[in-house]
Amino acid sequence: MGEPARRALPEAHVGEPDGGGVGWWEPKSGAELRALHERFATEPDATDLSLLRPVIARSWLRSVACKVSPGLGIFDEIREPRLDELVLRCAEPVLTELERIATDTGAAICLADPFGTMAVFRGDAQVHRWAERAGVPPNGSSMAEEIAGTNGDGTVIEEGRSVQVWGAEHFAVGLQDFCCTSVPIRDPLRNSIRAILSLTMPERVGMKVDPRSIAWIVEGAAAEVTRLLAARLAVREQALLTSYLSEVRKRGADSVVVMDDRTTIASKRALELLEQSDYAVLAGYAHESQRLARPVEHEVALAPTRILNLQARPISSAGETIGSVIRLRVADPSTTGRRVTRLARGDPFSALVGDSLALRRALEVASTVVDRRVPAHVVGERGTGKALLAECMAGAVAQDVLSVDCAPQGAPDPLELEAIGDALRDGTAVVLRSADALSGAARATLITLVSAFDNPPVFLTLARLTDEAMLLASALRGVEISMPPLRNRREDIPLLVAHFLATSPRGVDRVSNKLLRALAEADWPLNVEQLREFVVTAVDRCNAPVLDMEHMSDAHRRTIARKPLTRLEEAELQQIRDALADTGGNRVKTAELLQIGRSTLYRKIEMYTRRGFSLE
Repeated sequence: MGEPARRALPEAHVGEPDGGGVGWWEPKSGAELRALHERFATEPDATDLSLLRPVIARSWLRSVACKVSPGLGIFDEIREPRLDELVLRCAEPVLTELERIATDTGAAICLADPFGTMAVFRGDAQVHRWAERAGVPPNGSSMAEEIAGTNGDGTVIEEGRSVQVWGAEHFAVGLQDFCCTSVPIRDPLRNSIRAILSLTMPERVGMKVDPRSIAWIVEGAAAEVTRLLAARLAVREQALLTSYLSEVRKRGADSVVVMDDRTTIASKRALELLEQSDYAVLAGYAHESQRLARPVEHEVALAPTRILNLQARPISSAGETIGSVIRLRVADPSTTGRRVTRLARGDPFSALVGDSLALRRALEVASTVVDRRVPAHVVGERGTGKALLAECMAGAVAQDVLSVDCAPQGAPDPLELEAIGDALRDGTAVVLRSADALSGAARATLITLVSAFDNPPVFLTLARLTDEAMLLASALRGVEISMPPLRNRREDIPLLVAHFLATSPRGVDRVSNKLLRALAEADWPLNVEQLREFVVTAVDRCNAPVLDMEHMSDAHRRTIARKPLTRLEEAELQQIRDALADTGGNRVKTAELLQIGRSTLYRKIEMYTRRGFSLE
């Protein structure tokens, strides 16, 4: 595997002055490194790490921060590999060729997922035996730095580039008999790490081989996998375009939009019909169709007079869901006009924000309840606004309103029951919030109480219409109103966000398109209540006219982010924040303080910002 070399250790790529993973570095004997490791294991704060390559020194410090034991000899943290089928298919011929090249060297060829979990382990029977003796199960072993300390795969994740780790440079003694060369396989378009390819050999063999030769072989293999991925990704983009053209030909009179996470293709009719903020709404329904792996249909009102029939279905290519095709059709004019007239809201419901048909239908029924002055029960998930709707109806039929929360004790106390009876006799409207939480005894008492009145102005809110809750609703002989969850009225999200901004005293004018799309795609299990809390909290953190991802709290970003941070990423993010604060935001000084290259710092800042995390 290459000609014998001086006992040299690898340094950085050209342009990486911080001593990176591949290149040349002044040699250190194995004895020196092992002595340094022993000192560091007992006195990490008092040990001078200047003998180490900077890339290894940084990794050792991260390993200590994650409380990895230097004496670790068994690596039994088993996880399910998260490597997609496309990478495996593209890597298969490359792994086979690498295995052929490494025959009789005692080397292992490994493929790990982007989180450092081993997914493929290749080598002869002898290789499998030494892996077992080393306490590294071939399949599912987690080699993330936070678990295994400094090692090829884990350090690639943290450094974001090729890394060679030799013998005693490994943080855990259980890995110090090996030499590892690990190279990231990157997504050709996103540049994110899709997998990690590594070649690991016994130290006695690795130290006799030119490290450059090993690096060239492994980096060339990784480049070939990336090339194969690029070819498939070109097919992916072609599949999006093919789906778009096919839909346009079939549906010439309709507006067609095809989108994935990074690409949007819209027909001329769609461009004429849609406004910029509408694409965030469409992305939410596209995400829904992909998540459910089936077509979805909705009637959406993108403005009071723009009611559209929306059909979204997932697009697949090579067995992988790659995006969605959306067909939009303007609803029949006569039907649209009738709906707009009937669902137009007056003052009683002005507090309920939204133009979606789902909300309009609920308000249409509520208007009927007010006109006929009959009782009603409002059913919906938490945070949908059912209590607000009930109070709006109560305020429209009576001058005074008594609101009782039935949830805390599950039964109104005798004074509340008496107050409810007095209120009804005085013509006061009563709202019973969370009426499905009532105990059987309290429910029976209330049924007896309301049965004495003809069409009493009583309005219930229910999370679900159980058999027990139906007993009280039936006694009222009222009208049922369903409040839609926010995921079924995504077109209202831009309106709700604008409303929350308008009612804030902070003077924030609008939200960025990136944040609006993220909000429209989220599922919001706590509905409008949760969305409001997100926006209000972000506005309090914002000192600019435009609200953006950077103004969201970490907890909120993690809620809507696709991939949460690992413990190691959280520690690194905090280190970067602290260093930026200490240097007043000067990135050159920050890189020097963190002892990393400026390009590395810029890459990490860009990565965390793209994932929605603030560096302040």
